[in-house]
Amino acid sequence: MSEYAVHFTKPSGNTSAYDVMLTILSEGRINATGPLGAAKNLSALGDSQKSACFSEIPLDLLARLIDRRSLYGIGFRQDFLVDNGGARVWYLDKDGPAAESFKEVVRVAMEGGIETDDTI
Repeated sequence: MSEYAVHFTKPSGNTSAYDVMLTILSEGRINATGPLGAAKNLSALGDSQKSACFSEIPLDLLARLIDRRSLYGIGFRQDFLVDNGGARVWYLDKDGPAAESFKEVVRVAMEGGIETDDTI
């Protein structure tokens, strides 16, 4: 879709979205927050399921997301994100064939317990 991705900031407590952006820029770090994904409820995996969200959108179409997200964000080239541990999220239709197949892969991987170093 685009060679860029944007991390939109949002207010946090008494801190404005603008100040959150400034904090990210001064610290040079975007912190992963809440867990996301098929294994988000597996507490045995600890913080490994936490994520930071980015929107992949052509830069000339950013206005479409500003109303829904925030006026403030930090953009990155996709290759930079990948080189620094980022990965695309794969959305599957709930209860669709791909989601059911993935659930089965996860179920099989978990037989006998959760292996925290399993690549699945």
